[in-house]
Amino acid sequence: MNESLVWGGLGVLLAVVGLGIIAPDLLAEFQHGGFGSPMVLYGIGVAAAAVLTILIVVPSVVAKK
Repeated sequence: MNESLVWGGLGVLLAVVGLGIIAPDLLAEFQHGGFGSPMVLYGIGVAAAAVLTILIVVPSVVAKK
């Protein structure tokens, strides 16, 4: 089995799960506290990390197939 496929897939899965966990709290805090709330800023950081992970890992896994 291709190790980069396994570890890349696990990294993307972890990023998406992290985003799914933080999303409800992020949306609730955004509605109550606004954009400057630390929880909103943390959620934006998690979303950015997930997107960056996907943008880095997926093309490299697809290119190795």
